[in-house]
Amino acid sequence: MTTKLNLNFKNQLRLWLMPSLGIIGTIAFIFFYRIPLVVFWWIIIPISILYVIPNLYLHINHFKYFKNRSYIFTEDMIIENGKVEKSYNVSDIESLTFYATKAKLADVTYQRLPYHDYYLANLKLKSGESIILSSIQLTTLNEFLYSRLK
Repeated sequence: MTTKLNLNFKNQLRLWLMPSLGIIGTIAFIFFYRIPLVVFWWIIIPISILYVIPNLYLHINHFKYFKNRSYIFTEDMIIENGKVEKSYNVSDIESLTFYATKAKLADVTYQRLPYHDYYLANLKLKSGESIILSSIQLTTLNEFLYSRLK
């Protein structure tokens, strides 16, 4: 079974859907009930600080790093397609480390901030090289890696 990890519109849309709907819903609520403009700014500024700005910053950084990289996982190989194509054997993986927020690692079910969905996985190889993967490539990256690298 071959799986390709790369940037696609579906993953990016999913990571941006919650913050966008929250802001659009807040704006619609304010205009529908004709709430004064001062209240509008008192609501939009905190929402922007908590949701939009950190989410945008993370998304841009992940996008810049992974935009020209794709990874193909086969049964026993990982093929990296970037500026130079490289291939790694799955048996050469020494360790797997996830870099994520505590809420993501604990897999809590209560409402989280949208930037909790951004995380990285570092596959350290026996040769000392590392393969870095992002949730922007596959939103269920942790489950995928655990199932493939058992």
